[in-house]
Amino acid sequence: MFEGAIGHFDCALMTNCQNLRKIIFRGPVSSTGGQGFAHNCPKLDSVIFESTVVYFDLDLLKDSKCPNLTKYICHGAFLKVYNDKIASTADIDYLKSNPRLIKDLEKTAQ
Repeated sequence: MFEGAIGHFDCALMTNCQNLRKIIFRGPVSSTGGQGFAHNCPKLDSVIFESTVVYFDLDLLKDSKCPNLTKYICHGAFLKVYNDKIASTADIDYLKSNPRLIKDLEKTAQ
């Protein structure tokens, strides 16, 4: 679990974690990059974003050796998505109706 704001993380953040099942990002993320997020994490089945991600650029690679990871879960808001087959962009009405996400965006801007 990651608490707090993250500026940027790139590909293969998690590698060779044989028993890892879940990754949760609780705070806002400025940007993500690279194609693969995890590599050789055979039990990993969920990556959850609970806040805002300004630029979301991750993919799900078949050769990543994470057979149970089939999607990224967003309980917050992705503002810009580079691959809309993986995730969808939040609309402005959703953001306006959620003060917590607005506050997290302000943290990211600082």
